[in-house]
Amino acid sequence: MIHPALSYTDFHLVLLRIVKANNVIVLEGAFISLRQASAFVRAPPKKTSTKMEKNSALSKMYLLVPMFLFGFSTMADAVDIIFYSNTGACSGSGYSFNGIARQVCCVANGGSVLFRDMDGCKTSRVYRNGGCNNNQVGSATGNICYVGGGFTSGYWYQSCRRRSLLDDATSDMTKCLSQAKPTGLVFTEDSSKGSWILKSSNAVELSSQVENMTDAEKVNWFKANGASFENTSVTQNVDLN
Repeated sequence: MIHPALSYTDFHLVLLRIVKANNVIVLEGAFISLRQASAFVRAPPKKTSTKMEKNSALSKMYLLVPMFLFGFSTMADAVDIIFYSNTGACSGSGYSFNGIARQVCCVANGGSVLFRDMDGCKTSRVYRNGGCNNNQVGSATGNICYVGGGFTSGYWYQSCRRRSLLDDATSDMTKCLSQAKPTGLVFTEDSSKGSWILKSSNAVELSSQVENMTDAEKVNWFKANGASFENTSVTQNVDLN
């Protein structure tokens, strides 16, 4: 539908951007005429015809669309995996692997493991006594908290084959393609309320600073170091004792 503020004789372009706030993906959009859009890409002060302006704007639009689709796909496929020291619940202190793509093995010792930003087409797996090659002990879909202790690695894969993946007939969608190290520290008092997450490439080194703190001291430390408070609620607990 053409926006009422624009002429019916103009072409129109919809610009979209993705905003992620409080773990909710929102699409923000705006209508502009191609004559307006062409102003962004037109080389001054060279005179061009209206037809050339429209063609230039259309070319720009064709570049924007795949960029938008790629960005949305990347965000939608990102999953956070958290390894907690607590063996009975996904709470307390732990390491986070933020924005992990499918088939990336996350290696860390954990008493419990949380997978968040999951859905019915994303399947998680956890392992004991090694990497993501053998000794699998659990698998499920959704925002899962695995408890029971002794976890050493985990990853997720796309369990619903999408059209974009069907051409890769030789690909094993359940096999890990790479390995990752922790990218942040986490502290969770109550998973139903949320968690403090501090993203850092020095997560392992920073953990020594908080290991002997009280819960109140940990909260203050995370706040002082610029941590964000995010939703880490789970839909199911899986006991692997």
